[in-house]
Amino acid sequence: MKANSSNIPPGFVRVYYTFVPANIMLAKMILDREGIEYFTRGETWAGVYPGADGMATVDFLVKDEDVSDAKKVLKDLIEGNH
Repeated sequence: MKANSSNIPPGFVRVYYTFVPANIMLAKMILDREGIEYFTRGETWAGVYPGADGMATVDFLVKDEDVSDAKKVLKDLIEGNH
């Protein structure tokens, strides 16, 4: 299930989502490198159903105050320019 505003914890925003395993790892490496705290949701399903669009989507959520920075560093992934 993809995240929506009703099931995102208060104070967090979904900045990226993907079902592509390589993009999951790239997003983690980029956010870690930049020191942006995040958490993912859906990785268990991605491991069980890799590539199953919709069921295996991994959401990347960051704190409200980090949204701009996270979107900036993930710009190429978000726009599909990777």
